Amino acid sequence: MSDATSLFDKLLGIVANRPITDYGEDERTVISIMENITRVLNARAGSIKHIPDYGLPELGAIYRGMPQSTHLLRNEIDHVIRTYEPRVTAIEVEPLPTTSPGFVAAYGLVCQLRGRRELRFHNQLGSDGITHMLWRSTRDA
Repeated sequence: MSDATSLFDKLLGIVANRPITDYGEDERTVISIMENITRVLNARAGSIKHIPDYGLPELGAIYRGMPQSTHLLRNEIDHVIRTYEPRVTAIEVEPLPTTSPGFVAAYGLVCQLRGRRELRFHNQLGSDGITHMLWRSTRDA
């Protein structure tokens, strides 16, 4: 995988609270993608006036409707990642069981990148509305 670090990360010079130069190209790209997805999922739609659909909608109603509203949240996650992470060419959002206390929903994200590289993330949404992501694996498809 060639270096596909976001412009934001390149200008900032930091990825995952460390200097960008601490990572190799592949690792820097994966972390950059994961951090951008986390930023998008932690934002709320309407919070940026000139980009009204950036982020997830207010999650209170979705959380109150769980587990029946799981598919609505899955669709919203799919939409915002497809829209605001251009390095992802295809995505699968898979609901997972929530095993940790304090988390309302969990999803597996399978992201296809250009060059047929596949990234897998584990995403948990807390009752506070904060998204926590873990990088699970990288695979050349």
